[in-house]
Amino acid sequence: MGKMQTSRYIFIELLRILAAFLVIVNHTNSDIFLNRGVSVTWFASLTYFFISKMAVPIFIIISGYLMLNKCEEYDKHIKRVGRIILVIFIFSFPYYINTVGISGFHLKEYLVAILGKSVTNAYWYIYFYAGVLLMMPF
Repeated sequence: MGKMQTSRYIFIELLRILAAFLVIVNHTNSDIFLNRGVSVTWFASLTYFFISKMAVPIFIIISGYLMLNKCEEYDKHIKRVGRIILVIFIFSFPYYINTVGISGFHLKEYLVAILGKSVTNAYWYIYFYAGVLLMMPF
C-alpha cells in the first residue's frame, strides 16, 4: 500500500510541475504569436498558449483530489478562511491607495471596494480560493 500511495503523490507532483510550466508559458508566450507573422513558430506558440490554459484547472483538480475524504474541525477551517481574508485585506490596500490616493482613503469605501470586487485582476485566484474555502463545509 505504501508504494501505491507514493506513486500517487509522485503523479500529483508531476502534474504540479506541468501546471507550473503551463502558467509560465501562459504569461510569457503571447509576445511570440502577437509579434510574428504566420509561420511554424507562430502556430506552435499559439498552440502552446491555448494548451497552457489548462494550468489553473489542473491546480484546482489537484487541490480537490487532496481534499477528498479530509475532515477538519470547524475551528481549523475558520482560521484558514480568516487568514485568506486577512491576506485579501492587507495586500489589496496598496492597490487601493494607488487608485484613490492616500487623501482619498475611507475605510468604509475600502471595505466595500474589496468585498464587492477585486481591486486588481492579479488577485483573482485569492478570491477564488476564498470562495472554495467558504464552500468546503457544504
